Amino acid sequence: MNQIPTSKLKEMMIRVAREADAGEIIEIMNQAIDDQKNAYLSALDDESGRVWFESLFKKASSLLVVLMNDKICGWGSLTAYRESRDALSKNVEITFYVHRDYRRMGVGSTLIEHLEKTALENDKKNAVAILLDDNIESEILLKKNGCKVLGHFPKVAYFTNKVCGHFYMWKVLALDHLQS
Repeated sequence: MNQIPTSKLKEMMIRVAREADAGEIIEIMNQAIDDQKNAYLSALDDESGRVWFESLFKKASSLLVVLMNDKICGWGSLTAYRESRDALSKNVEITFYVHRDYRRMGVGSTLIEHLEKTALENDKKNAVAILLDDNIESEILLKKNGCKVLGHFPKVAYFTNKVCGHFYMWKVLALDHLQS
């Protein structure tokens, strides 16, 4: 891993993602695919990456990037949880990925914090994160940020070298008068 010395880092900057960020976002996504940190089985090539990014760009209510030294070092999104099911519209799915060289530098926590703030500003009450159950780093980070495992589907993700489960992690962002 090419860890960048903290002394050489500028302050993190977070901003809304642009279409021009597609290449760096896809690169980070492909790292996660290579590391088996999501359920994709093969890396996104130019065409599939373009289609994937266009879909994400359209469906995300918020798509953010974190930059250090003018390089995108992480991205995160908010998307509808169970799209088109209006009774679930106060919930949001949170997704985040961090470039290998920038892990353990606060990028993931920064993304989660900003995404949750954005969700609250958009009147969302709950956030769900869905991850593989062997993605210990993300599980720890989400727990540190107040999420709890409320669902576990064991042995549902089949890779060539492993079988693992899916966690559903949940966080209440804001109570309203209808919640107990």
